[in-house]
Amino acid sequence: MNHPRNDELLLLAYGELAEPAAGQIEAHVATCLACQAQLAGFERGRLALDAQQQRSRAWSCRGRFPLAIRPSVGRPRRRGRRRPDM
Repeated sequence: MNHPRNDELLLLAYGELAEPAAGQIEAHVATCLACQAQLAGFERGRLALDAQQQRSRAWSCRGRFPLAIRPSVGRPRRRGRRRPDM
């Protein structure tokens, strides 16, 4: 088998490659160091992207909580200091 295309390796990394092709490519990757390295790079990128999406989802939930439980609201003011009049 020739080296698989990058799009095939990327689909394999995401687990979205159809079974007949997936089996052939997995067999090739098991014996080819260059394809192993390429697939490992795609898998690292997938994991980094998944982690970034999870962080983005966590930040998007901030605005959904009531004001009373938001950490940025309700901080105690420093006593003894007055704000200047405007």
